[in-house]
Amino acid sequence: VGEEFAIQEQERLDVAFFLVEQILELREQIGEVGVESLAPEANAAVRARQVGLPVTDGVAATSARLVPGWSGSAWDARRPLDRTHDAVRRVLVAGRRAVGAADAAEARGCCALAEAARCRILSVGFDPGGGVVEAQPLAPVLSPDEIALAGTFLAEVAR
Repeated sequence: VGEEFAIQEQERLDVAFFLVEQILELREQIGEVGVESLAPEANAAVRARQVGLPVTDGVAATSARLVPGWSGSAWDARRPLDRTHDAVRRVLVAGRRAVGAADAAEARGCCALAEAARCRILSVGFDPGGGVVEAQPLAPVLSPDEIALAGTFLAEVAR
């Protein structure tokens, strides 16, 4: 009985060591991937700031009481809070050109953002105050200007 118990104990330890090794390996792999792959929205905001575009920060929490400075009823404290801003306009970048920008500086900033993100086609969303609220690499091409820009870009790439 003692020998059988010792064998079972050794097997448990082997499993525990195996699991610890797997967790350490996974942790190492996450470090190799980097935070930017795990949080693309935060990465877009950081890169937008780096290229000089204004950024509007929003707050999203699973419970309102987790947000610093929040005040309200005890009932609302338990509810999710979303103070993120919706994009009301967007700039489409294709290659080194942009359409939909408010001015030339914004167009340059959006192109710089696409270049920093190594993205050849990028949609940059702005809130009513002109701050970046999103950047999406898979941009829908909707307006006639966007269709023309995408067509020009695709023709350039095909050469």
